[in-house]
Amino acid sequence: MKVDIEGAEVLVLERLFASPLVSNVRELYVETHEFALPELAERTETLRKRARKIKGLTASFDWH
Repeated sequence: MKVDIEGAEVLVLERLFASPLVSNVRELYVETHEFALPELAERTETLRKRARKIKGLTASFDWH
């Protein structure tokens, strides 16, 4: 799954990670925008940490 939605990725991933549907995702590539939108930095870091805890998920939050 590739996510590049100009700042909206935080909201989408928060909802995905709270859903049982996340178990269907094996690979996740995310372009984050916390440098352009500093108000997203803390939420983005929380998502990075949550992604590392999801069994079977390989996640890259540094896709560009």
